[in-house]
Amino acid sequence: AMIPSLPNQFGERLEWVAMALATVGVAGVALLILAGEQIVSLIAKLPAPVGPAVGKFGYDLMAALRAYMRHPGILLLAIGISLTQYLLVLGALFALGEAMLFKGLSLSGYVVAGVWALISSALPITPGGMGIGEAAFNYIAQAMTVASVGSEGFGSIFLAMRMITIIIGLFGLVPLLVGNSDVSGSVELIKHN
Repeated sequence: AMIPSLPNQFGERLEWVAMALATVGVAGVALLILAGEQIVSLIAKLPAPVGPAVGKFGYDLMAALRAYMRHPGILLLAIGISLTQYLLVLGALFALGEAMLFKGLSLSGYVVAGVWALISSALPITPGGMGIGEAAFNYIAQAMTVASVGSEGFGSIFLAMRMITIIIGLFGLVPLLVGNSDVSGSVELIKHN
């Protein structure tokens, strides 16, 4: 969805890739819905260990797909919540960039750079995508800024967002540690000794 917002030198190359991936994804889901059981049973007959292992994964995938199809309202709600989460993160990136006094990147630039940074940081290249998202955000943001602004370290915006997320997540450890009976029991054991 963000490809049309990219500068021409990026958008033209990625449009065909995105259309091909979307077509393959839609066709794959349709094929799984229509003939998934037959395809998985054929794959499961391949020689061991590949056939049974891939077959088990296929049967699990089919069970998940059937569960999603039985509850389309819940599936749409989950997709809506996920989209809302992305919008909140993108809004926070924009707010952080403005608070850090970065100039030259428009709201749409933050959105495009943020989406690509979130996608790239999900790649399992480094632990937690550390450094990958920052580099992607910086690269796309610099490509979308006005040339007269110069080269700013836009990646620090994404790094600040990551740090804030980690700090906020640490607050969730307190109820976990206090409410966990294993942890509470260990603390009591230490107190008595």
